[in-house]
Amino acid sequence: MPALESAFNQLEARLQLLVEGSLARLFPAPAWQAELARGLTEALRHDARPAEAGSAAASMLAPDHYVIFLPAQQARLFQENPGLLAALAEHLRQAALEAGFYFSAMPSLRALPAPEADARHIQVVAHFSQEHSGQTQFLGEPLPTAHAPAATAAAFLIVDGAQLFPLTEVVTNIGRLPENHLAIPKGRISRRHAQLRLVRDRYVIFDLGSTGGTFVNGRRITQCTLQPGDIISLAGVPLVFGADSAEATTSTQEILPPRQ
Repeated sequence: MPALESAFNQLEARLQLLVEGSLARLFPAPAWQAELARGLTEALRHDARPAEAGSAAASMLAPDHYVIFLPAQQARLFQENPGLLAALAEHLRQAALEAGFYFSAMPSLRALPAPEADARHIQVVAHFSQEHSGQTQFLGEPLPTAHAPAATAAAFLIVDGAQLFPLTEVVTNIGRLPENHLAIPKGRISRRHAQLRLVRDRYVIFDLGSTGGTFVNGRRITQCTLQPGDIISLAGVPLVFGADSAEATTSTQEILPPRQ
């Protein structure tokens, strides 16, 4: 659709202009300024959806949550200066509105260090907040399990480099079947492949006897306690584990192998 493609091009150009003006000290290299603008645009493009009938004049609804993976130095500066992220969120809102998109809530941005294997690049992943998402999850509906404690609500998975999956349950099942919390319908993924469980304030991943195996940072595991930035591979499908908060939770669950 030419008009929509033109809108995305306008969004990226406007974002780059705003980044060059206000964040140049964080991204002195023009290539990084362009990469940040492109990353935000592509993340919005990936999850934007048609607006509901009778809503604002704009035709597309933009996701309102963004996670930006940055080189460690830039990520630290954003984390130490929240006003910079607030300014960038306002730039994103302004540029999106000018290009014909709208938000159902003020966009929120988080900055995290990029995984070590990709630490020299900028990656952005977007998603809709739960209250605006219709409670949908990536390729599957959530199962009726207990919610994780609030202090871990910022934990998430980046699925196959493109989709952000928030971890909001004490137990999260991953596999090919649609009844999993996170369903990944790819051939080598087992029907019930792996399970994430909140155990004593930490997420632990268990392999459920899968055919293709579960790997963390290149090592095949049967169970492993995850740290932010860990790269999980399920039969070749990559997932990056991330978390904003290391605050204590009230979980007292024991580590027991999950039932098959």
